[in-house]
Amino acid sequence: MKRVLQLLTGSKTGERFLTPEQRILAAWPVAVSKVIARRTEAAAVRDGVLIVEVEDKLWQSQLKGLRGQILASIHRVTSGEEPKEIKFRVRAQRLGPMRETLPVRDKMPGDDADRIADPMLGRIYKAKRKRATG
Repeated sequence: MKRVLQLLTGSKTGERFLTPEQRILAAWPVAVSKVIARRTEAAAVRDGVLIVEVEDKLWQSQLKGLRGQILASIHRVTSGEEPKEIKFRVRAQRLGPMRETLPVRDKMPGDDADRIADPMLGRIYKAKRKRATG
């Protein structure tokens, strides 16, 4: 990957097919270690600032301390192109699809409260309903 990126960034062909922003984004996994690349993502380049999404505040804090070394590494890989600065932001947590975790019981005979999986909540529901109706 590093050689391909060096060919693309250092040649007229690469300059024709990739924008400077694309070259910087492609350089991120090559410029940092595999461990960092797995836990981060170069999201965008805006006005000479590389925006990198990180897993959590701990990673954000640690990478801020390495900012100068990372910039130097990116400049080496991209032959001195931007970015001038790196900003690390915590990635928004992505939620998976919401699924019902309790088994669905179709057309159970008896009381609605019997469909409540938690026995304590079922008893509370019955008691509240009993007080409300009479």
